[in-house]
Amino acid sequence: MHTEATGHDESLAAVQNGESIEVVYILFDSLRAFGETRGIRSGSRLRCRASGASTLVLESESGETVLFPRDLARFIRVRRRGDGSSGVIGAVRARVEAGAAGDRPAFAQPARRG
Repeated sequence: MHTEATGHDESLAAVQNGESIEVVYILFDSLRAFGETRGIRSGSRLRCRASGASTLVLESESGETVLFPRDLARFIRVRRRGDGSSGVIGAVRARVEAGAAGDRPAFAQPARRG
């Protein structure tokens, strides 16, 4: 049985290169079966390695590469993982946020005189 997820859920088709996601819900039974053959099911954690016009190249937590048609991906609800593992952009964002919180590396600290 499906229960509505909360948060910032969106279509797998909207995922960009480097983003880490978790599959929340797969809409159709036939698509669930198709996903199962590729190791994708509700709860799967994936990283987008390439985002082409017709195909997504995804990597599973076990390191397996999965090619998934974008036209089918729009029927899969995913949630972006906010654990800092969403590629280069996520890593930079995490460092900027850490800096904004006052946790700056030594080279970013003002010079002390005296």
